[in-house]
Amino acid sequence: MTVITIPILIGEGLPLFGALEKDIKLELLESRSFPNGFVQNKYKALK
Repeated sequence: MTVITIPILIGEGLPLFGALEKDIKLELLESRSFPNGFVQNKYKALK
C-alpha cells in the first residue's frame, strides 16, 4: 500500500478507509520525501 501525505490542514475530510473489522498492522518498507513537501510511504500488511 502506498500512502502519500500532502502538508495541508483541511479541517474536515472523508475517512481514508471504510470500517474495518480489526486493526491491520503495517510494516514500513520505504519512505520518500519530495521538495514540495509531499511524503510517500510504502507499507506491507503483516499477518
